[in-house]
Amino acid sequence: MIRRPHRAVPAAVLALVLLGMSAAVALTMIPGLTGAPDYLWRDVVVRILHDISWNDTRVAAAGLAAVSGGVALLALAVLPDRATVLPLAPGDGIAAGIARSGLYRALGAAAESVEGVHSARIRLRRKKVRVVARAGARSPELRRAVREAVDERVTRIAPAPSPRVSARVRRLGSVARQHHSNRGGWGRR
Repeated sequence: MIRRPHRAVPAAVLALVLLGMSAAVALTMIPGLTGAPDYLWRDVVVRILHDISWNDTRVAAAGLAAVSGGVALLALAVLPDRATVLPLAPGDGIAAGIARSGLYRALGAAAESVEGVHSARIRLRRKKVRVVARAGARSPELRRAVREAVDERVTRIAPAPSPRVSARVRRLGSVARQHHSNRGGWGRR
C-alpha cells in the first residue's frame, strides 16, 4: 500500500506547451488556407526561418533543448517519486498506511517532547530516520533520550520496513534562539 503522487505538474506543463505550439501553427496556417489576410508576425517568423540553415547553431540548440525536455519528461514519467503514503506493518490481515507528512509530525513531536529540546528536524529514508535536535546544551544523555523517544514512536507506529533511528543534538546559540522564537521553529523536512 504505497501511494505515490500524480505527475500533474509535468503533464500540465507539457499540455500548455503543446497547446501553445498548436495555436501558433493554427494561426499561421488558417489564414493562408482560407484566403484571409496574413498576420504581421507570420511574415516575421517566415523571414527568420528562411534565413536559418540546417547547419546553424540555433537549429542544433533548439534540437538539443527539445531532446533534453523529452528525456526529462520521460524520466519523470518512468522513475517513481517519493511515496506520499507509507505502508504500516501488516496486522490482522489489514493493509494500512500513514501519510509521510503525518509521520514527520509524529516523529518530530516525539523528539521535541524530550526535556531540553527546542526543535527537531527529521530526515526520513527507506530504512533510516535521522533526527537533528536543537537544544540549549549538548550531552550524550540528551542524544540518547531523543533517539529512544523517536525509536519508541517508530515502534508504536510500525512502518513496514522498520527504519533504524539515529540522532544528533546541536547546541542552540543565542542568535539561533532569537531566530527560532521569531520564525516559529525548524521545518520537518
